[in-house]
Amino acid sequence: VQIRSRDRFKSTVYKNVRTLTLLAAGATVALGLASQTGTTAVPLPALNQRIMEFCQKSMGRKVGDGECADLAYKAMLASGAESPDYYKDDPKPGDYVWGDLVYGRKIQGRDQLEKGERLDVKPGDIIQMRDLIIEHEEVTDEYVSREVIDADHHTAIVSGLSDDGLTYDVIEQNANEVPTVTTGKLRIGEMKRGYILVYRAVPGLSGDRNVDGQARYRAGAQTREWKKARR
Repeated sequence: VQIRSRDRFKSTVYKNVRTLTLLAAGATVALGLASQTGTTAVPLPALNQRIMEFCQKSMGRKVGDGECADLAYKAMLASGAESPDYYKDDPKPGDYVWGDLVYGRKIQGRDQLEKGERLDVKPGDIIQMRDLIIEHEEVTDEYVSREVIDADHHTAIVSGLSDDGLTYDVIEQNANEVPTVTTGKLRIGEMKRGYILVYRAVPGLSGDRNVDGQARYRAGAQTREWKKARR
């Protein structure tokens, strides 16, 4: 895929000495983090399975030129999926389209909006991020930890998700300017800015193109309206 927008994904963790009482810390964990501990086991479409296999074999290695999109692009080609080159960027230049849109989430004013069903996301789906900021805080007996993710443009692959669909385990490349394949976590329920779009690879269309040379969108989340996200 021709890289049309440079990556920038930075995750910063701040740790402070715990100042809350043990009771308060325990309450915070129970209220804020318990719903994010589960991992949903789901059957995978064949292409998703192949994408996962490619990503797992690539762990610790540099794929392509080391850009974040190179990992998704090479994984799709190796899996037999439709090439991303046949899709037009959407909604902005540099917002790569990786297949059928499964789910989207964005911040608009003070609201979190979504399209599609977040529990439809599966490992092997591909996340495209734009102007994303996520702030997450954890409290333990020893410290208060605050993580800030700042990604103006980034691509990652879902490798697992929580039972509520609001936390993704991801496989990614060029996170924190490390040009190799690593793992990470995205807590989309704690987004403060920006948007994500989650795509599912589709089989090659064997010449089934429209007049613009772009692969046809299939019916799905693309046609749905943004709505206020459910808790």
